[in-house]
Amino acid sequence: HMHDLLRSDSIEARAHLADEFISLLKAKKHYDQIRYLNTTGMEVVRVNYNSGAPYAVPQEELQNKGRRYYFTDTFNLKRHQVFVSPMDLNVENGKIETPLKPMLRFGTPVYDPSGRKKGVVIINYYADTIRHNIKQFLANPDSAPMLLNARGYWLLAPDSRDEWGFMYKNKRRFDHRYPEIWEKIVQQKTGQVSTSDGLFTFIT
Repeated sequence: HMHDLLRSDSIEARAHLADEFISLLKAKKHYDQIRYLNTTGMEVVRVNYNSGAPYAVPQEELQNKGRRYYFTDTFNLKRHQVFVSPMDLNVENGKIETPLKPMLRFGTPVYDPSGRKKGVVIINYYADTIRHNIKQFLANPDSAPMLLNARGYWLLAPDSRDEWGFMYKNKRRFDHRYPEIWEKIVQQKTGQVSTSDGLFTFIT
């Protein structure tokens, strides 16, 4: 269906690809969106999970994502390479979507049968699944699981107000609050640090 669309961008070809994406969302259940974007970053086919009732977004509601990092980073890849994004919050029409949707994005460039790069496919993965699994796996009344990104921002914190500081452009960061512990974390793959705030056990 993708090759059909790349050969002739017809309404019928778009509909067939949308049906394929809908089937995948129904089967996987952990994907929020699947999109095919053209070389300018314009969405050509987009399917939303929609709480278990996937649907194809009407053409007049499709958006241009040409300036989003996940499009440019994916488009610059070579054939068969896969882009994996940092974890962040979903943004629609320039605003953080509410309720919050933590996301990972997987992308790969697509080529027509003659070998010309025609765009990218992007899959949005519900990253709350990862956060939930961490909380469940490390559930303990005496401990508080945390997930940090490479810049020291909380992706999962004991206090949810500390989370996603980089999205809201605030200074709620683990490395600011616990600079000595952060220094150890960036130097080692795994370890423990005992402080007056408690015992911090970490793995990267």
